Amino acid sequence: MLIFLSQSSRLSQLQLNQLAEVYKRYRDLAVVGVSMDKDREALKRLAREKNITYSTFFKASEVFKEYEVSGVPDVYFIDRSGKMKYRITGYKSGSQDDIAKKIEDILKSQQETLQVTRASAHPMHIRSLMSGNIATGI
Repeated sequence: MLIFLSQSSRLSQLQLNQLAEVYKRYRDLAVVGVSMDKDREALKRLAREKNITYSTFFKASEVFKEYEVSGVPDVYFIDRSGKMKYRITGYKSGSQDDIAKKIEDILKSQQETLQVTRASAHPMHIRSLMSGNIATGI
């Protein structure tokens, strides 16, 4: 799961609450956060408040452009082959069941764990693009 967010966006924070509930159900789920924020310390505070343990990149405008993200939150569900299966744009109250269903659909179709590797995510290698801009999950 690839999550585009901003620590200053109330909607991103609400979405992170929903995703935290889903993440508890699917511990094998690989998650990467991508933030438009430039303030690493503010993003780290948000990570502590929301108990975010996955890697979150900051100052990620190039990644936002590559994925054509125009607003936050924006969540991509990517299968093991790097194919984007679903996308949820914006925040919708009570959508954690919809998110869980999307994950279940991907798992069922592949009969294996949904994964975005920490080293890469389709269509580009985020880690090389964002070298040195990891705020959390180090």
